[in-house]
Amino acid sequence: AAAFVVSATQTDYGRRVIRDYVENTLARKINGTLHVGRIRGGLLTGLVIDSLEIRGPDDSLFIAAGEIRIDYDPRDLADKRVLLSRVEVLRPVVNITKERDGEWNFRHIFPRGGPKVPKANRGFGDFVVIDSAVLRDAKFTLRMPWSPPDSIRGARRQAFIDSVLASTKQETVRDSGRFLRAWRWTGGDLWLSHARIADPDSAGRVFQVARLD
Repeated sequence: AAAFVVSATQTDYGRRVIRDYVENTLARKINGTLHVGRIRGGLLTGLVIDSLEIRGPDDSLFIAAGEIRIDYDPRDLADKRVLLSRVEVLRPVVNITKERDGEWNFRHIFPRGGPKVPKANRGFGDFVVIDSAVLRDAKFTLRMPWSPPDSIRGARRQAFIDSVLASTKQETVRDSGRFLRAWRWTGGDLWLSHARIADPDSAGRVFQVARLD
């Protein structure tokens, strides 16, 4: 048993097997593609993921991140509780876009599920809590549909569109027959003092922001 634990957590081969298992398991839950980079660390009390990337069904980037450090107590994992004492994410990138059907892109990647069937026993994913988290040097982009005012018609309308597309004050681009306007925030730092993502004994999700720069 000890040899198995060492092989699974202390060798590159064992970490690759765990990474492939996690990647394949999570990939089945999203409508898109997921890539988990190389995993480092002993895995018994924490790990480091070199990179993470989630793309939508059209291959558009939703989330990407550089190095991710995670600390936890293995006894919680043995109890099927994902309780992370600290998470640190470097250079995260988040792209939020309103799609043609009026839904946000993350709704396409993570479709709404049906009614949950009560389970007798707790499984992985039923309890997910982060005691503290830090995101450093974050980039956030919001893209929403744009159209010129209805009062502008004919040749003036096209001239107005051309001037908007050429403007450097506000980013507006063509996207397969429609226009998207983008707002960007860069160099963001976020500290969460507590995050409750899932808990069968509590309703809803909670994100307590301690500081945002």
